[in-house]
Formats: sequence, structure tokens, C-alpha cells
Amino acid sequence: MKKILSLSIVALMVIGLVAGGTWAFFSDTETSNDNTWTAGTLNLVNVIAGTAVDTDVVVTEQADGLNDKVVFGGATPIVPGNSGTIKWTLTNQGTTDGFLTIDAATTFGEGGAATEPEAVDEDGTPVGLDTGIKVWVTKTIGETTTNILGATDAYVAMSGLAA
Repeated sequence: MKKILSLSIVALMVIGLVAGGTWAFFSDTETSNDNTWTAGTLNLVNVIAGTAVDTDVVVTEQADGLNDKVVFGGATPIVPGNSGTIKWTLTNQGTTDGFLTIDAATTFGEGGAATEPEAVDEDGTPVGLDTGIKVWVTKTIGETTTNILGATDAYVAMSGLAA
């Protein structure tokens, strides 16, 4: 009986030492003076400009002041043979780097007295603005411009972009 009592007391002492050491480890406090935290800013500013032949580019400022709506062929509908460009210049006026994701889509619908779908040509070939709209993306830092997607003489068709 004395042996069991002695072992129990030793076991309680070991458990107490482990618990006390763990408590000391997790409740340690260190002090460091004269430290500062600085948070950077990411201020992405866009400038939208566009040109069009026989149609127009309409930029509508949205209520959030950030996501302007751009319509190519706003007041004058786009018809075959029209062409033009829309250029977005995005500038980070902040102090930290960020990531930019670009989403582009074509949206079109039937208008006027059109009664047949425009999804396929008369010979069954799929048609749509995706094959006619070309994309070119560059990154300019200082005086250095880098092609990210396509090039000035090798635009990429939207139909070739992976989702």
C-alpha cells in the first residue's frame, strides 16, 4: 500500500511539473520597444479611352466609382465592317504590389426584326463576336513594356482564351 501511495505522489508531482512547465511556456511575455507597423496601399486607377469606326464607345461611370461600364457600339449599333479599339490603362498609384485578374466577355442579342438565331452561319459554321474580338495585354513599369498576352501584331482571339 505504501508503494502505491508513493508512486501516486510521484506521478502527481510529475504531472504538476509538466502542467506548470506548459503553463509557463504558453504564458510567456516578451517586450519590444520602438517597433512600427506599416501597411501599404493598392490604389488601382483606370483610364478608359476608345476609338471606333462608324459607331461609338460609351463609358458610363458606375455608382461605386470603380467598375465603369464600357459599351462598344452604344448609341449606334455595331454592324459588319465596323472596327475600333478600347484601351484600358491601369495604374497602381499605391505603395504595394498586387494581382490583376482580367475578365472579358462578349454580350450580344437579337435586335430589330431578326427572327433567326445568329449562332451559326448559313453553312453551319459557328459565328460570334468571340472570334472577331482580339485581345492584347501589356505591362508597363517605368519605361519598360512587357507583352503578357499577344503582341501589337499578334492579337489573341477571345475564342482562344481558356476559361
